[in-house]
Amino acid sequence: MAQHLDFPTLRRREEAEEIVAWCETIWQEERGLRWGVTRRGDRTVIGTCGFHNWVHGDHRADVGYDLLPAYWGQGLMREALTAVLRHGFQVMELHRIQAMVDPRNNRSQRLLERLGFTREGVLREWRFYKGEFWDEICYALLEQDAGCAGVLRSQAR
Repeated sequence: MAQHLDFPTLRRREEAEEIVAWCETIWQEERGLRWGVTRRGDRTVIGTCGFHNWVHGDHRADVGYDLLPAYWGQGLMREALTAVLRHGFQVMELHRIQAMVDPRNNRSQRLLERLGFTREGVLREWRFYKGEFWDEICYALLEQDAGCAGVLRSQAR
């Protein structure tokens, strides 16, 4: 079910290790960071989310996320992204966080809109992947909008 991701479905352990190495590289080079998503009380990773394309001088980064289909529709990614976005604005001192979304990915679009992101427009044939050009929708959340959307409010535990 990796139809909306910009990397293929993983079939071998080595492929997963390459992604882990990429996560380590962007962390070491201060270009991003990625967390594993788990359910409370369970250490099994069921997805990931985090930042990439972090441009320190411009105070912006892209956010990305993925979740195993068995866990869709349970509010888990909304909860995880709320914490990630808060970290981006409060710790990383970001001003703008953007997400690029496949126009066919309605779930992701609804999630971003519920989190206060604004749909800024369609970037036509913005990505070349699997031998073809893909459109992407650009969504963005500015720091001042995050406060209005409740993203910056602390969560009760």
